[in-house]
Amino acid sequence: MALKFFSRFLLANLFLLITFPQVALSEHEADHRYTIQGYVLDNQQQGIGNSNVKVFLDEKLIAQKTTDNTGFYKAQLHLHDPDFGKELEIVTDKGKGNVKIEFKLGDKETERFHNVNFIDGQITEGELPASGFAQWIYFAIGGVVILIIVIVMGGKAKGKNKSKQKKKKK
Repeated sequence: MALKFFSRFLLANLFLLITFPQVALSEHEADHRYTIQGYVLDNQQQGIGNSNVKVFLDEKLIAQKTTDNTGFYKAQLHLHDPDFGKELEIVTDKGKGNVKIEFKLGDKETERFHNVNFIDGQITEGELPASGFAQWIYFAIGGVVILIIVIVMGGKAKGKNKSKQKKKKK
């Protein structure tokens, strides 16, 4: 009985580890975690997949990531309040640059993020502007789709009512 329970317990935990690996991994406290994320893009602002991204602090490699097929990377660094104001050197296959470590000193709750992008080898801090259509276009398209569904469903309901009425007349 105990062996059966243990094997089920082990299988369930293995399933959870495989299915939700990010939940199983421990992370630093918010006041020690500093996340660098961004994109490595070419001169047409298309993502460069499989690009190496290395992060150095005081000439020491502290993180190394590879971009996904959209050029996105994300690296969690373990930094402390004394690291505030120091410079990180970020090196990619297409360029390199320095950014200053900035966050609210003493804040132990707020997630510390820094968006660092490389466009045609040049470093750009901050979020990239959204590409594609303006936001209202998506809402308009959604509204039209819902309207079409309502019209089609309403037409089918009318058709069913007419066929029921014809059956009653016979």
